[in-house]
Amino acid sequence: MGRIKKSQIEQQPADLQSVEWINTPFAIAKFGKGFSLIQQQALIKVSEALQGYIRDFYNEKRHMSSENPLGLFRKEVLTELEPIRMYASDFGVPASHYADVFEAFKVISQTQVKAPQYDEDGNYIKTDWYNVFSHFSMPETDKGYTYTDKETGEKTTVTRYEGWADFTINPNVAAHAFNMAGGYVNHPARIAMDSKLSYAPLLYFLIKHSAGSKSKVRVPYSAVQEMLGTVVKDKNTGEVLSNSFPLFSKFKQRVLNKVQEEIKRMADVNQIDITFEYEPIYRGKVSRGDPEYIEFTIQLSDL
Repeated sequence: MGRIKKSQIEQQPADLQSVEWINTPFAIAKFGKGFSLIQQQALIKVSEALQGYIRDFYNEKRHMSSENPLGLFRKEVLTELEPIRMYASDFGVPASHYADVFEAFKVISQTQVKAPQYDEDGNYIKTDWYNVFSHFSMPETDKGYTYTDKETGEKTTVTRYEGWADFTINPNVAAHAFNMAGGYVNHPARIAMDSKLSYAPLLYFLIKHSAGSKSKVRVPYSAVQEMLGTVVKDKNTGEVLSNSFPLFSKFKQRVLNKVQEEIKRMADVNQIDITFEYEPIYRGKVSRGDPEYIEFTIQLSDL
């Protein structure tokens, strides 16, 4: 997949009064592990399109329901959901890189959620993985072309795309994909656009969700790894398939320290509302190997 460089995206320091805030369900934020910043921002765009539904969910006190899952949408509106349209220009990407946007969006369209299935009588059939979006489209233009390599004679077709894409939520698993049991995180709408490090928005969401109104919180180290996508597990068995940083010392150096620096940079230019310090917490008196928890101490920024 082609990569869109951050240098191709316009970034400007935020004015304190001009920052737009939205509420993103934590269920949506968790889909972003392993995603690029463009892909994470696209998920945030999905969340941004659902702000009215989120307000209704809490205004109608549905967060107090005992339903499981605690779906964001009322059943009667699921068949009426309009496709969510997003524009490449909103990401600051030039038309020459729309093909890269298409590839990035296509990955998002393949996001899956685990959900049980039942027959017409309500009997359990199985639990499996299903697409969060039932349909995705980014139309091609009629301006594509084919060129021939002068040396090899090989022909290459270049496809040109329109500057927008539609995502349609799969109504059959919407309750699981947009499960509000985990609540939401209130955050600047451009958090992934303004970041230069893909791990930063993900750890931000995890810290704010875990801490709530507290200034200090302990998060299991395994939860941090999984949220950031540095550990990949088998979807069905939970078996660890890969670990990008088997040694905590490397994870600390290449992930935690760099995210801490990036969030501090963003806070200094009014792009994010917190900074943090952290400390690994080990079981007992042992202070080597993987910690059991990461303890985050949160400070509010000017924003």
